[in-house]
Amino acid sequence: MAFDRINIVSKWITQRSHISRILDIGFGPADIEQKLWKFRNLIHLRGIDISEKAVDQAKKKFKSWNFQKKSIENTNQKENYFDCILALEVLEHIKPSEILNILKNILKLLRKDGVLIVSVPVNEGLEDMVNIMRNPNAHVRVYTKDLIIAELEMCGYKILKIKVLYAFHSLYKIKSIVCYLFPRIRQPNNIIILAQKL
Repeated sequence: MAFDRINIVSKWITQRSHISRILDIGFGPADIEQKLWKFRNLIHLRGIDISEKAVDQAKKKFKSWNFQKKSIENTNQKENYFDCILALEVLEHIKPSEILNILKNILKLLRKDGVLIVSVPVNEGLEDMVNIMRNPNAHVRVYTKDLIIAELEMCGYKILKIKVLYAFHSLYKIKSIVCYLFPRIRQPNNIIILAQKL
């Protein structure tokens, strides 16, 4: 599923010819950076993450791009600057009381017609995990497709594309194709959204 997410996001980025300035919020293992590295002469990428280890590794691997240890709450970036901002598997770590302010602050960083690409887990059973005192991914909120769309639209984004992904332990491709053909068989486990600044 992660492989598909990275391929979809990189395709959305490279299909939009006007994208040259990208901010990746919470880049983690820098998977999208690895995929976009072949376009390094065309793309100016900045990444922020709260993990010093992730920042150090990205700086060593992708020397022509800028990586900093910062949080989503304190990006300290120039307003109306970025063509594209990525927040992949990040928003579910933000308290519900803070999410709208953060999405509005991200909006300020985008240029006119800039895009935000987000991905969030859905149908992950977080409520059940918390009930048995397990939360391996430190998620603080449960997302649904309708909720993430509503939050983005409330904050000034127009939804351009939506893609859902499914998590399987085996036979991933075959099972995913079956779910796309028969969407009521199983609920998706991840949603990716391309949204544009209005």
